[in-house]
Amino acid sequence: MNPELIEQTVRDYSGKLLKIAYTYTKNTCDAEDIVQEVFLSFITSRQEFASQEHIRAWLIRVTINKSKNHVKSAWIAKRSKMPEPCEELSCLELQKKDGLFKLSRHPLKAKEMLIIDFNLTVNSNSTISLQGSMKYADSNYGIGYLLNGTFHDVQKTSMDGTVDCSVTLKESGTFYWCINNTSGNTNYFSGNIQYRPDPPVYRDYGAGAISAEEGCTIQLSHIQGLLGDTEITGIFVYCHEKNMAKEYPEDTDSITFTVPEKGTYSIYAITKQGGLMDLNAYLSVDYPSDYKISNTT
Repeated sequence: MNPELIEQTVRDYSGKLLKIAYTYTKNTCDAEDIVQEVFLSFITSRQEFASQEHIRAWLIRVTINKSKNHVKSAWIAKRSKMPEPCEELSCLELQKKDGLFKLSRHPLKAKEMLIIDFNLTVNSNSTISLQGSMKYADSNYGIGYLLNGTFHDVQKTSMDGTVDCSVTLKESGTFYWCINNTSGNTNYFSGNIQYRPDPPVYRDYGAGAISAEEGCTIQLSHIQGLLGDTEITGIFVYCHEKNMAKEYPEDTDSITFTVPEKGTYSIYAITKQGGLMDLNAYLSVDYPSDYKISNTT
């Protein structure tokens, strides 16, 4: 086999195959051993591959089969809390769009488990929700999650296909939502994932942020009128330098916030869909009567 093809294949698929193997073994060393076996099988195989897609499918199938064989051992099975593995497992990497991780009519084949990877290391006391629906409500499916390699069941089949799951994490680590289609038919999932740290701070959120001196007052009035019909879960004054947020209830109509120390501040609301609503354009900053203008920067 072409050495360049082997090198390219290892580089392209090591990460994806490791995730698949780890989902079954819940042990990094075991997963790495399985992936090494898969690539050894690939190198020594006399299989003729028609395309890169053919190589990808072959690698995934062999990884799943080797992982299944691994978890059949009595010792591993005794430790495992995973549901009975489906005939096929797939991994989907999501990127945030408009403040949410979204899926639209994503197909799950019969007996397939979908592992959703949204590239975040979650914090303890954080809340993660998965909301949406399965197209065919009469199909059997289950919702769960993996946290640091341990599987947790969250929801079984609902009568109307509604998926509404929310978990507050007891530890930090690596998190994946899992959708398990245990039926004999293809189903489709549409929905979104919201990740809410505690406190809910967003390091990359700074559009329209203002600089304020210690002792200044940040004010925002008529908030409910600004929100209109938008449903929110809370309003936040966020200090970028300290990476800390002060939360106000969702029905708050005015905010008067005294700046504890010089810094850059933002005010925003979080919608029930997990999006961010920028309120910086409507705030005002008042300085103390004895404040010296010459001290501004």
